[in-house]
Amino acid sequence: MAITPGASKPDPIQELKREFGSHLRMVRLRELSKNELVELGTRVAEVYRRAYEVPGSQAADKAIWDCLQVTERQAEGRSPRTFIRRLLEKLDAVYG
Repeated sequence: MAITPGASKPDPIQELKREFGSHLRMVRLRELSKNELVELGTRVAEVYRRAYEVPGSQAADKAIWDCLQVTERQAEGRSPRTFIRRLLEKLDAVYG
């Protein structure tokens, strides 16, 4: 389950802590380096191409680069979830 702390009221993390107590295990995603984001983007694009049976293209590679540039400028840092979401939207535009 992926939850963003404080994303809504009541805070879903606090609700789960009350329900599950010591049984709750939380893993916080760390920010990825620029190289790790490029690797992640390349893998996501490859899965996308295979799933939708579309050819690789320079436009898809450019989508990875564009998403990386936007992610680098964002105040929230290098969030893998945000990067992937943005990349999938760009790939939909490239192949749509």
